[in-house]
Amino acid sequence: MTVQTLDTGPWYREPWPWILIAIPASSVVFGFLMLSLALGTNNSLVVDDYYREGKAINQRIERDRRAAELGVVARVETGGEELALVIGGRDGEAASAPMLPPQILLRWAHVTQDTRDGQAILRPVGAGRYASPGGPDDPSPGFPDDGRYRIHIEPFGGDWRLVSPVLVLSDTGTFTIEARAPRPAPEPSS
Repeated sequence: MTVQTLDTGPWYREPWPWILIAIPASSVVFGFLMLSLALGTNNSLVVDDYYREGKAINQRIERDRRAAELGVVARVETGGEELALVIGGRDGEAASAPMLPPQILLRWAHVTQDTRDGQAILRPVGAGRYASPGGPDDPSPGFPDDGRYRIHIEPFGGDWRLVSPVLVLSDTGTFTIEARAPRPAPEPSS
């Protein structure tokens, strides 16, 4: 009877032990990666003070309702360095005095990244038209040229506001934001 011996090298020169070791080792590496991401990033969508946010929501609903009563419509025109806003009423009617404040705050809020949010202060240039002054004296950043944003238009010291649905912005363009009455709160069931 002949005995055949296999000439095998040490275990660490074989591929299968390393493949089996790599599976749990990769889990450990990815676990540390996820832990560092969780500890190192800030979740900007989390609210700290729910009570204050709830009170602010009621005020915003009233301002939305007031804009719907006045029939406020805004047309935002973007192009190059200039940012313009035209305030008017429904069906192209001229804007009434409550709609035309001395200054308007136009804010844009990115749907997921608060670092891409911004605002501009617009001043009247006549006939319900507002524009940002632009130039080196204007502290406001430029209007975003890409991304998904919600546009907020509110007068300084005014009692109305407009909020757009989520818009996909491009380099230049014109879009219209119309006042919508907020939906009533659902009746509590008993």
